[in-house]
Amino acid sequence: MTAMNPRRGVPPLGLLLLVASPVLGLVALVPFSLGVTHLRRDYRLAHDGATVEGRVDRLEAFEYSTSPAGGGGPFSSRRGTETGIRVHYTFRAANDVAYQGTATPTSQLVKGLSVGGPVSVRYVRSDPDISELESRPLTGYLFTAIGTVCLAIVLGVFVAGFRLVGLGAGRGFSECTATVTELEDAEYIVNSERYIRVRFQFSDAAGNDHWGKGPPLPPSEARAHAVGSRVRILYNPRDPSTTRWLE
Repeated sequence: MTAMNPRRGVPPLGLLLLVASPVLGLVALVPFSLGVTHLRRDYRLAHDGATVEGRVDRLEAFEYSTSPAGGGGPFSSRRGTETGIRVHYTFRAANDVAYQGTATPTSQLVKGLSVGGPVSVRYVRSDPDISELESRPLTGYLFTAIGTVCLAIVLGVFVAGFRLVGLGAGRGFSECTATVTELEDAEYIVNSERYIRVRFQFSDAAGNDHWGKGPPLPPSEARAHAVGSRVRILYNPRDPSTTRWLE
């Protein structure tokens, strides 16, 4: 009466994706958090900021790695270094308290600076510890965009893992064709619409008859399975009363 098809086990890829998702999520939160922090800082400087004249205390040179011009393209293993300037400065806020800050401005701004010379500083009135020498609003948007994309990828990995684990939950079950015997009202009501359960009958590998029922379905979906029609289900060969709906 029914066609049997033992369902093969699903490799543990889904479990691996689920386990990896939190770790990847933490990694993705780093650029996202940096971006949000930058945006919040830029907002406060723009809406609660004041500009004063500060003093350059020290110009500190530092080196950072970069690809040399014409260095064989983005896949080249050759690397070079460039020198940047970190500016240490002091300024007095409206409360007449001296504050210190550091910044790595663009080379155009650095060219006009000298130790002991003046520098224009913008700070947050309510929190003078937050200050800057020049505005770089794109930094916050860039980090936020990168973080958002990374989080979206992590969400996709989690959903894929969840779906694979859900498929793997049918491991050890057998798939067969069942016959619909009855449509009965379920206890669920959604948007004033009572859902319907599909009851069915099937035979196991030994030819013994068993009965089961599917999950609550919307009326339009449940009535597509008329009494006497065939549906696909999973059942546990060791306990045929345990069934899962496939349709």
